[in-house]
Amino acid sequence: ESAPENRPSDSEDAGRDIDFRDLSVDLDDEVQPFDLRTDESREDLSADTGAGEDLSSSDESVAADMVSQSDGTEDLESEVLSSDARDTGEEIIVPACDDDGVPDDEDAFPCDPNEWLDTDNDGIGNNADPDDDNDTLSDIEESEPGLDCFVTNPTLADSDFDGINDAQDPYPNDPYREFVLRQNDQGSIDLFLSNRNGTFSAPVQIGDPITDNDGAPLNYRFIQMGDFDGDGNLDFIAHSDPYGDDELMDVYFFVREDKEDEFEQLYIGTTDTRLIGTVADYNEDYAFDIVYFTFIERSRSTLDKDEAYYYTFLNNWANFNFSSPCAYGTTVEQGCMFVLQPVVDLSETLAPGSNRWVAGISRQSVNLNPSVDGHSDLLIYAFNNGGNAATDIFVLFGNGDGTFSGLNYMFTHNGNNTTGACQGVDLAGDQAPVNSAVFQDFNQDGVGDVLLGFDDDGDTGAAWTYFGTGAGNFSCAPIKAMDLAPTNGPDQPGRSSSARPFDFNQDGYPDIITGFDTGGYGEGTRGETRIYLQRTGDGELGTFGRADNADHPNCNELYCDLYAQPQSDGPPLNMSLFEHGFDAPIQLCLTSFSAE
Repeated sequence: ESAPENRPSDSEDAGRDIDFRDLSVDLDDEVQPFDLRTDESREDLSADTGAGEDLSSSDESVAADMVSQSDGTEDLESEVLSSDARDTGEEIIVPACDDDGVPDDEDAFPCDPNEWLDTDNDGIGNNADPDDDNDTLSDIEESEPGLDCFVTNPTLADSDFDGINDAQDPYPNDPYREFVLRQNDQGSIDLFLSNRNGTFSAPVQIGDPITDNDGAPLNYRFIQMGDFDGDGNLDFIAHSDPYGDDELMDVYFFVREDKEDEFEQLYIGTTDTRLIGTVADYNEDYAFDIVYFTFIERSRSTLDKDEAYYYTFLNNWANFNFSSPCAYGTTVEQGCMFVLQPVVDLSETLAPGSNRWVAGISRQSVNLNPSVDGHSDLLIYAFNNGGNAATDIFVLFGNGDGTFSGLNYMFTHNGNNTTGACQGVDLAGDQAPVNSAVFQDFNQDGVGDVLLGFDDDGDTGAAWTYFGTGAGNFSCAPIKAMDLAPTNGPDQPGRSSSARPFDFNQDGYPDIITGFDTGGYGEGTRGETRIYLQRTGDGELGTFGRADNADHPNCNELYCDLYAQPQSDGPPLNMSLFEHGFDAPIQLCLTSFSAE
């Protein structure tokens, strides 16, 4: 492989200048300088040392030997200038040992023409080393988006100098701290910067005041994080309150700039559909897309049957028209931020008898069948009544082009499995229905796992982990992973529909951030937002309930409470049963994270 572009050319580098005038010998207890290039030095050396021979009569062996001893080579005799040249006082010019154009004193491998640099000092030159900076990400992976979705510096283990190795850094090109966002009723957004130990700094308010067409003030709602402009920084989208007869929402893109708590706010148009959901690169163009799922239950609407749909918004930021902004369109040429794909109707497959009570989607996308493909998959859940109901689990397998296969039944949580991969396994009544489904690789084996539960019925507030097998399904032996309310009974505080994963303490394993309703069923309360760190001891992966800062005023031995931080001015935010009003960071690609 050729030398790097900035190394000297052959014409520029004819070798190194060697000057032996710094050498000395001991003559009668006096240090006398001598120079191999002068007759006087040669005569003095011959007489006083008794060498008995004139260096000028040698066949250049002395000079060659000294050069050879200096760098361990023995093949440079033909390169040393003649004695005649030395007699004239010209400098002796000796090229690099390996003649690769890099001076020996700058060459980590002076006698290897194929190597000259060893960034991580592991003894393997950068040309042969597949991981120059020893950050566990290959140079190829760092030099193109690849599986981690980022281009990083292959010669720096920490590309953004934030103290976190690229392989562990969810945003390796963003030097600023991760954050959690909370909507409020004061026309701004609360931003909590992570301390990277399960705790957060006091909130600051961001967001310009916004109004409807009549000038009435609006609040920000429906926040979705993601690096949608592909610059490596953690950005987010926020909607306004719906307004007008058409219930339209203005959409804003907040772009992180040169400070960790400041964002440029861009208006990107209006929408009648929320641009929130599950973020991943569904068409594998290294730009992050959104899948939004909606379920309408007939008894709580004017419909005569249950309806379920998903909307795929493919990223079109590269073609965004700033002079005529629009949130989404149906073609690339329209220049909108997203391109909406044909809406997919799941009504007949998800709710064939129109008897579903709740259906939802995971807000994370990971790969469940790595033995088949490397595409991002989605998980959907549904159950039939408001009691301690069995919950059916389905997966939409990604095709890698922005589309998905049909709805694939996996197993029944909290029920008797009469078909599918878990046929014969009866879990009826031992668990709880699903208010949150967290689809994530908890044990970091490259396969998606799922955390299910967090309902107010059954085992209130508890959740169970099912590990992925790698063959497109899940283990039928779940483990109880955590319990928000270990002493509460049915219809008591403890339920959550907002659990999301993220590695908050930067130990390489996803943790859980989740809402916790502090009131009984049907009571509108702000509740708490808790962070449960994943346990990482032997046999504990996939379980949660540890706080690294138990002595922190917002923490105990099991969790930390985000909202115990100082609040914004104004009354506590009154949250509905299924809305906790926060959004947590997203880690993308093989380990995708999202939160509401």
